[in-house]
Amino acid sequence: MPHHSWQGLANEAFGERTGEYYLSLWVGLPTEDIGSADPLNSDSDNDGMPDGWEIFHARWSLFDDDWTLNPVNGGDGLGDPDLDGMSNWEEYNSNL
Repeated sequence: MPHHSWQGLANEAFGERTGEYYLSLWVGLPTEDIGSADPLNSDSDNDGMPDGWEIFHARWSLFDDDWTLNPVNGGDGLGDPDLDGMSNWEEYNSNL
C-alpha cells in the first residue's frame, strides 16, 4: 500500500479512483473526478485557502456551470463569484 493512503479506508493512492467512485452529492449536478484532495495536506492545491474552507464555502455557479471553489483547483483563489470586488483568496484572508 502506498505511504500516502489511509490504511483501512482505501486500497488506492489518492487520485487513482475515477468515474463512478466519485458521485455528486447534489442530484442533477454533473459528476466529474478532477483530482483528489490530499487529507495529509490542509491546502491540497496550494492556493492559500484550506481545503475545508473551500468545501464549506463552495457553491454551484449556474452562470459558469462550475463550482465557485474547489480544493484541487489552485486558480479558484482569483475568482469573484459574488461580484463584490474581492477575490476568494481576499475573502478568506479578511475573515481570519
